[in-house]
Amino acid sequence: MNSIPDKFIYNKANDFANLFVDSLLKGKTDFCLSLFGEDVNSDEAKIFLDTLYKVLMDKDIDNSTLISSKKTIIAGDDRFFIYQLGFEYQFQNLWTYFYFDIYEKNDVLSINHVNTEFSDISLSNVHSFTNSNKSLRHFLWLDLAIIMFIFSIVTLIIAIIQPIKYKWLWIIFILISVANFKINWTTGDYEILPIAIKILGASFSKQGIIAPWIISFGIPLGAIVFWIVRKKITKPKLIEIHKY
Repeated sequence: MNSIPDKFIYNKANDFANLFVDSLLKGKTDFCLSLFGEDVNSDEAKIFLDTLYKVLMDKDIDNSTLISSKKTIIAGDDRFFIYQLGFEYQFQNLWTYFYFDIYEKNDVLSINHVNTEFSDISLSNVHSFTNSNKSLRHFLWLDLAIIMFIFSIVTLIIAIIQPIKYKWLWIIFILISVANFKINWTTGDYEILPIAIKILGASFSKQGIIAPWIISFGIPLGAIVFWIVRKKITKPKLIEIHKY
């Protein structure tokens, strides 16, 4: 099962990563070591593989999901590709995350880096958007984000339907918000970026199925200025005089 759009799935690298995991679960750590690049094929890597096998031995995969996928092309005389892949494997009550950096050069694949994380529940559940165990800060951030978004949208609609001077410039200005106030919905950690630009005042984003929701908003400066000068920029109505 994959959560990544098909155009971002690189079958050759995916199959290579799954071959590594399947071989590891069968205890073929020496073969897994042979899949590493020369720079990382070391005694430390062998110890890492042996330790990882002891943790996962005798466990059956209930489910696997491709959770992240990125391809980078390194140009030059020695042109090669870097695949950065992330997988979620469920082993009964243990969720294991594998993150790979796989290099491809001259049609040959090798693992340049692999990292693992363990969890007793799926991180997609950890980072789900729920109201449980949330602080006042969470709801304040959420309310402000919704208010800023609605305020920007309403102002934009008014600017479109109202006869004003320099309409298109005002529409662009209204779309822009300054500064960025971000909160991690899972942890409650927040960040304030005074120098930043946002569109439409707020955003609700999540990068991947195991990533936390990030709620952010900016100050809709364009919309605020619009309401301050609205009367001055409104075109006067033309009154038709009929003579009889």
